[in-house]
Amino acid sequence: MANGAFYAGVFGFILVVISAGLWGGSFKTIGPLEAGLKINTVTKAISGDQVWTPGRYYVGLVTSFITYPTTLQTIEFSTSPDADQPPLNASTTDGTWVALDVSFQYRLMIGSMLQLYRNYESNYDSQYVTVAASVIKTTVASRYALVDYFRSRQTIAQVLHSTLNQQLQNSFAVVEHFQLRTVSSSPTYNNQVLQSIIKQQVGLTTSVQRNSSLIRAETVLKVQTANQTVVVVNAAAAKTAQETLNRAYAKGISIHLNATAKAYSNLKKALGYNSTNLLTHVFIEAIRGLNPQSQLVVGVNTGLFQFTP
Repeated sequence: MANGAFYAGVFGFILVVISAGLWGGSFKTIGPLEAGLKINTVTKAISGDQVWTPGRYYVGLVTSFITYPTTLQTIEFSTSPDADQPPLNASTTDGTWVALDVSFQYRLMIGSMLQLYRNYESNYDSQYVTVAASVIKTTVASRYALVDYFRSRQTIAQVLHSTLNQQLQNSFAVVEHFQLRTVSSSPTYNNQVLQSIIKQQVGLTTSVQRNSSLIRAETVLKVQTANQTVVVVNAAAAKTAQETLNRAYAKGISIHLNATAKAYSNLKKALGYNSTNLLTHVFIEAIRGLNPQSQLVVGVNTGLFQFTP
């Protein structure tokens, strides 16, 4: 009996240990920077379409999680030992080539995790490397010449970022950052680019100088035109002023003559003269007003008054 009780106790202990192990093995954990799908470890089939967030879950003995990172992931094309691939050699629209050292950071689209698993399982990263290399090379070859990388590098980086992002979204990832780190080509091509830029700048300088000369000529012409306008205006003003003065002088004479005529008319009426008497009266008054040294000549048809200074 003692031996039977002993063996029963041992068996019971072993059963408890096994049960505890099985119970503990039925719990699975998703890390704080991960998300996951339930998967049958035997059939490799996904259990439902729920995306599981970080935590510890009871899932059973034959069920586990396949997890994906929720953090930014980097793909790099460079000479660095940690790079995914070497720099990308791409042709350009002018028949040359460039070597592009680039990197970008992407984030998986957690809401599309089931489609991600069905398309790539866990091999999405290598797929993204292939897609990125193809997109970048195609974009460069179809849009840009070598000289563009020296004149519009930032614009090219933005275009590459946008194009790559559109493509990777079809593969359930979003490109959040993109870096066009270095651009290189052969020394011969680099010299051609330099000469092209210098030629462009010379042309631009010539154009600017020509425009400057035209502006200066237009300025001189405007000044001359303005001066001529001033002369014309002054002449017109002087003419107007002289005409005004002449009119005023003529007006004064007219007023004087009218006043004199009015005075003689009043005198004629007051004295009861006729025209002959009035002329005689005016003649006599005129003689009285002569200078004492004046000489009067008579016996001629016209009276001439001579004044001695």
